[in-house]
Amino acid sequence: MMTESIPNRSRALMVDDNADVLATTADLIEAEGFDVTRVPTGEAALTCLGSSETFRLLVTDYAMPGLNGVDLACWALERFPDLKVLVITGFPVAERVAAMPLGMALLAKPFRRAALRRQLRSLFNSDPIRTAE
Repeated sequence: MMTESIPNRSRALMVDDNADVLATTADLIEAEGFDVTRVPTGEAALTCLGSSETFRLLVTDYAMPGLNGVDLACWALERFPDLKVLVITGFPVAERVAAMPLGMALLAKPFRRAALRRQLRSLFNSDPIRTAE
């Protein structure tokens, strides 16, 4: 199996309606080598994804007002099939989360930095995963 390492200084889009989670998680993603654009809503993420900016990674909260993270991720993957997607949630057993399409990884809140690192590394391998930690 060929392994793709996490690309250095690639762009990531971090979406969470909780300002503290947004800041903390984005900082952790930056520590893994990404330049992170931070937005508080799915709608703001759509604007970023529709811009000229190229993102390699989308990390999104699941439960947000308006557009939820899985719907955002599905929209993004239809347009950008090479985009890596990580959905983070405090509700990993919710029906909609359980029915996530393949190609999206799932990380349950609260999580540790090591768990986030493992999920990011898994996303950049040739076989995407769909497991809660």
